[in-house]
Amino acid sequence: GDAVNELALFHWSFINRDYINTVWDAWNAQGCLMDVKKNLGYRIQLNSGTFTTAVKSGSSINISLNLTNTGYASMFNPRLLEFVLINTADGKVCKATTNEEPRKWTAGATINLNYEIGIPANYPNGTYQLHLSLPDPMTNLYEKAAYSVRLANGNTTWDNLKGYNYLGFNLTVNNALTTPDYTGAEWFSMCYGALPVEWLDFHVYQNNNQVQLSWSTAQEVNNDYFEIEKSGDGKSFISIGKINSSTAQTINHYEFNDYVLANGIAYYRIAQYDVDGSPSYSKVVSLHTTTVHSLAVAPNPFKEETILFVDVNDQERVTVIINDLNGKTVLKEEHEITGGSLFIGKKLLPGIYIVHLSSDTFMTYAKIVKTGAE
Repeated sequence: GDAVNELALFHWSFINRDYINTVWDAWNAQGCLMDVKKNLGYRIQLNSGTFTTAVKSGSSINISLNLTNTGYASMFNPRLLEFVLINTADGKVCKATTNEEPRKWTAGATINLNYEIGIPANYPNGTYQLHLSLPDPMTNLYEKAAYSVRLANGNTTWDNLKGYNYLGFNLTVNNALTTPDYTGAEWFSMCYGALPVEWLDFHVYQNNNQVQLSWSTAQEVNNDYFEIEKSGDGKSFISIGKINSSTAQTINHYEFNDYVLANGIAYYRIAQYDVDGSPSYSKVVSLHTTTVHSLAVAPNPFKEETILFVDVNDQERVTVIINDLNGKTVLKEEHEITGGSLFIGKKLLPGIYIVHLSSDTFMTYAKIVKTGAE
């Protein structure tokens, strides 16, 4: 009992089987060895679930799951959380990837998942099995059962090939129903028919006090326009701009600038809308942004040292990094700025440098020139 409590208290994830055989044998004799084996690391148990039973295509399904991590620890490798629909007639596999972070499911925690996910308008009538998938996101490990999470109870059927957990529920798609059209952001994939857009890349980066987004597509079939969406938590997105599509059957490049910059992590994705109004989405890209403050340098050029002037609070701790024109860091220091000014330059040889000034709330930079004594 004490050993089991200690393993839980300190969140053990693994034990070297051959380290102390006497301990292992004692656990076996005391009848607790199986509990130790089961609970090392994480152990995700499904408690209950409720689901929408029947919808028309173009509508949505509500999924609510209650799970518990009964293991000693949380996951430490990245995991995706996906819902998978499989048509029982033709075997077509359709997925919805969420922004859930399973590594936050701590030991003993109860996890409540609540999602509303759209069913694209081209899904045919039929019966679809609903599965939960927790795969490794690495391309060479994705959807390999040995690297996916299997739920730790008998309420699911495990797919030994793909690593899906069947939730014991079937969804009926019936286009004779009058369920309301879905207008949200989360959709199952366009697994019937070609995707209207083939995404090649999507990048975001900060340039002074704006974020620049760029993306490319390889083909656009019946694509009407793109909407740029932003989120503060990676789950709830709002539209911040719109760009018309090219529709050319060549590689197309697009750019957009977000001028509303806030300190912290921002999440971006691109929604493409088909001519019939159906959306599909790019991957989600995150960026840690910081407000750029103006930086003045005087004198510049200077002989021995110069003063940096930056619009900060009365006192703030900053990091100063000075690089030469080859990008080599020649100086890195921590300072307390008082009154928005800081003396630098005494330790530098004559030359041209780029000085970077940053803190938890801002970043800025400037070019400085040290001439040395005449």
